Amino acid sequence: MAGAALAASLIFVVARQQYSPVAAIIAGVATVVLLVDVAALRRRPVWAAALALNVALTLLYFWSWDESHLVLIHVTRAGAVAKIDGDTISMLQPVTAGQVGLQQAAYGSYRFQATGEAVQNDVTTPLARLARALRLSAPTPAWSDLAVSSPSGSSRLNATSALPLQSPPQSWSGDGNGQISGGEGAFALAKPAFVPPYTITVRLSRPEGSQNIMFGVGPAGRGYALQVRFDQPDSLFVRWDTGSLGPAVGATELRDMNLIANLQRATRSLLVAYPFAALFLLLSLGLYPVLLGLFTGFKNTSTDDLESVRRFVERPRFAIIFGLCLIACALAATGAVSTFLLDRMPHVQDSVAYLFQAKIFAGGHLNAPAPASSVQPFFLEEYMPFYGAKWFSQYPPGHPLMLTLGVLLGAPWLVEPILASVTLWFVYLLGKRVYGSAVGIIAALLGLSSPFWLFLGSSFMAHATGLFFGAGCFLSFALAENTGVGRAGGGQTRRSVPTASAENPRDGRAGRGETRGTVAPGSVQDTGKRQWVLVMGFCAGMLFLTRQITAAGLLGPLALYALFFSRRGWKAYLPAIGAFCVPAVFLLLYQWVQMGGPLESTYAAWSSHYTLGFGPDASPSGPFTAADGLWNGYQNLSMLSVHLYGWPYGVALAFMALPFVLGAARRWDFLLLASFAGIVGIHMLYWCGCLMYGPRFYYEALPSILLLSARGVVELFRLPLRVWTRFHLASDASVAAFFPAMLIAALFIYNGRFYMPAQLTLYDKYNYSSNAELTTVRRAHLHHAVVFVVTNPPGFWASYGNVFFANDPRLKGDIVFAHDMGVSNRILSRFFPGRGYYRLNGTTLTRIS
Repeated sequence: MAGAALAASLIFVVARQQYSPVAAIIAGVATVVLLVDVAALRRRPVWAAALALNVALTLLYFWSWDESHLVLIHVTRAGAVAKIDGDTISMLQPVTAGQVGLQQAAYGSYRFQATGEAVQNDVTTPLARLARALRLSAPTPAWSDLAVSSPSGSSRLNATSALPLQSPPQSWSGDGNGQISGGEGAFALAKPAFVPPYTITVRLSRPEGSQNIMFGVGPAGRGYALQVRFDQPDSLFVRWDTGSLGPAVGATELRDMNLIANLQRATRSLLVAYPFAALFLLLSLGLYPVLLGLFTGFKNTSTDDLESVRRFVERPRFAIIFGLCLIACALAATGAVSTFLLDRMPHVQDSVAYLFQAKIFAGGHLNAPAPASSVQPFFLEEYMPFYGAKWFSQYPPGHPLMLTLGVLLGAPWLVEPILASVTLWFVYLLGKRVYGSAVGIIAALLGLSSPFWLFLGSSFMAHATGLFFGAGCFLSFALAENTGVGRAGGGQTRRSVPTASAENPRDGRAGRGETRGTVAPGSVQDTGKRQWVLVMGFCAGMLFLTRQITAAGLLGPLALYALFFSRRGWKAYLPAIGAFCVPAVFLLLYQWVQMGGPLESTYAAWSSHYTLGFGPDASPSGPFTAADGLWNGYQNLSMLSVHLYGWPYGVALAFMALPFVLGAARRWDFLLLASFAGIVGIHMLYWCGCLMYGPRFYYEALPSILLLSARGVVELFRLPLRVWTRFHLASDASVAAFFPAMLIAALFIYNGRFYMPAQLTLYDKYNYSSNAELTTVRRAHLHHAVVFVVTNPPGFWASYGNVFFANDPRLKGDIVFAHDMGVSNRILSRFFPGRGYYRLNGTTLTRIS
């Protein structure tokens, strides 16, 4: 009875594609009854947990579909005032009698398309059509409760049984929830014409792209539209001409968004992977008996087909060869992107500051002397404050210290590619250690194919340094724990770890597939473990020295694991605190030198808004609320969904979910998931979403993401063997591996043929930066010169940022680059007498007197 109630409630929710509180209550009660009464579930708590999780995810996913925002537009003859949630926008333009209507967003207006930040120009190929269709269906924005009220009465215009709308040929349709939606870019106008004053009320659900509400549309098809763009987030009044959008006549940022709606939006951007996970599970189960029958006539081997492969990849020699090949391929890819696409130069203001600070370190100093106050405006660059008599970067010193090695060797552009490439080897070793070689290999290959890993790892940003130390911390922790692998972990062999006492090798605290033992204090093994504990602490400290917020989010779950779940006991990790303190003390001393106090962050030298949390002054643009933080999470998760592997929207995170929805998760799975969640959660407390090279704040979570994705692939392979063998079907590992192998191969092809070409276009002259200006100066063979750089247009960062980092930090170089200040340039010439003076405007270099 309880099972029937649970099934009926879930079918109701899925069929209506809408969350229902009544259905949720029935499903919850039925689940509890099943967990208590059904003997099989009570004997298998993992099955019970998986059932409860899947019920919760199903209800949560459809609850996220209920996101809606109320929009009101009060129209008068003198203009219009709109209210979207808590934000208000005004327009002072005359409005005459006209029609009211709706326009569905065009795909091109979506902030996150199937190609991520890049505009999807490919629209005709089969892969492009598939990408577009999946992106537009996840899920479709819709309208409801459209009504127009005036002093003479009100008209409700959204009766789905007979829409009183006149529309071009594009389709409009309604559903059982009272919502209507149109085809991509479709618009529809209500038949009556309304005379101001009147008020339009409409509820907008799951908005993506530019959703438009038209009003005052005359017989010629011209009027006005309110653009609502929650994925930006902003809203604009624009002129509207028969489907074409004209110039804006009013605009505002959406700063007072609905908290619950933003929570639903962020939840949906994460759980969009769940339907794909369920689909892959059904396909794996359904295709196995079919493939088993098809391959019977072509196979002469037994179910041990993969055993020889397994033994081969477990050999130490294979680990060495694979590691060397992996690093070589990764370094070739990142080196090529850094050289041929990113011009071996920084492309973001942050990167410019990192490189300049590295040059200061390379000169043997912690800061450079600030130039005289009268000439400081000539050398202003973002995130490089003049603080008293000092000149230094606002950022922590961890990443500049790593770049310093490259500066000293004349190849700073190579530092990040090396760190990113070696990190993939760490991921392989960690996967091999915790789960077995299969997971390690799959995780490393997923990373190698990832556009997210590739492009950010080829830049000058700090994230590859953070990734390197974060992965090193997790790997050294696994080595310190002496984590091994057992057959329960997915068909891998048990790696016995010699210990002083191994009487309980599969203690429940160790988690499935792990070994447990005790080590005599002072033994050789214990000494080795202590070394890894020290390495772990030092890597954690270096991550903190590089990116403090990231370190807290990523390593917080690891610290809790070591404290409460470690097989060695928390006291074994006390030495890690000492190793952590080495970089941490350096940070305190660094801040003391730069700021005059060890607890004074160098961020404060540039701005007081680099804080964590919510409040009226928490961001440079004003208040930062919990709704804003959730919106930041939404945009980063949406971008991660496409940029992680370059797969269709929503697919990327599906494999991460499989170990959990199948009830096959181990303790390390939960640790990795918690570290990923820590990164996501802590950055919701920070005011800046800061998309750059993708969702860069999540980059340090890549080891967790890659390993959980690889675990999902392995569980997809194991599922038919676990289920169908209960029905006396043959257990054939090679047949079970066919579907996940073909699926991953198809997704790799999609990435290579569709997603990656768009990224190559995007990252050419990325963020308006290139080496064209420096190349112009080098070709002129200038010596002992001052080059005044014209900022064009005024305030544009890249004009000067593209050359600033070429300065000597003490301004004693052969060529000095400065802002062009017009007639004030004479002031600077007095500080650099006897030099040649030039003006650089783009790529035009002229001599000036």
